[in-house]
Amino acid sequence: MGLLSRIIKGQKRHTSHAAVVDTLGKEILSGTLPEGTILPGDQELSERFGVSRTVLREAMKTLAAKCLIEPKSRVGTRVLGTKNCNFFDPDILFWWIQNGVDAEFVRHLHFTRLALEPETAARAAELAGREDANMIYTLACRLAYPDHTRETAVLADLDFHLAIMELSGNPFIRSSADLIEAALAIAYVVNAPTYQAAAISTLTNEYVKIAQAIATNDPIMARQTMSTAIRLSTQYILDALQRRPA
Repeated sequence: MGLLSRIIKGQKRHTSHAAVVDTLGKEILSGTLPEGTILPGDQELSERFGVSRTVLREAMKTLAAKCLIEPKSRVGTRVLGTKNCNFFDPDILFWWIQNGVDAEFVRHLHFTRLALEPETAARAAELAGREDANMIYTLACRLAYPDHTRETAVLADLDFHLAIMELSGNPFIRSSADLIEAALAIAYVVNAPTYQAAAISTLTNEYVKIAQAIATNDPIMARQTMSTAIRLSTQYILDALQRRPA
């Protein structure tokens, strides 16, 4: 299940291993388990989660692979915090969103998107053929369908961005798709106006311009318009965060 689908459906992973990983991962990212903390021993953690030591050890290996903890002999398992973790990891992004994001996190994500997506759109414009352009235009217009729910609108938004990433032909860019899913998931969670009628109309206009730039093989326009679309989307999220009660 993708990051955005996990957020929309609110489904928890049901294995004992996943329950341990998700709970401890969220506690580390939230600061409930601060950097430098030594985790309780295997017996205490096994009793807390109701899992065998084998399951617990596998969960610890998963968290260690994500650079969130470090086991040391004669010391115990130390929490590393977030300095070295991979923020492209969908689990890390999922836990951040579940813990509750702030404006600083949204801005970090915004600048990362600005570094990637406008150039991706420009590359897609350079490579696009007629069928590619028609497909992108169809996806751009799909966001404006009048019968959307908030859920279907955010998924239509995702499809548009993912199609451009695929069209760029760059596997490294495609691997960063979780960042886009994270941004759209945040818009969904904070109930940003992104998927309300007026905002959808504004975004659709920008997406159609991107599609037209791709159709005319105009990388400069594709780059500029994608930057505008990302800025609009981010501002909707920041506005929603500002309206939330403290």
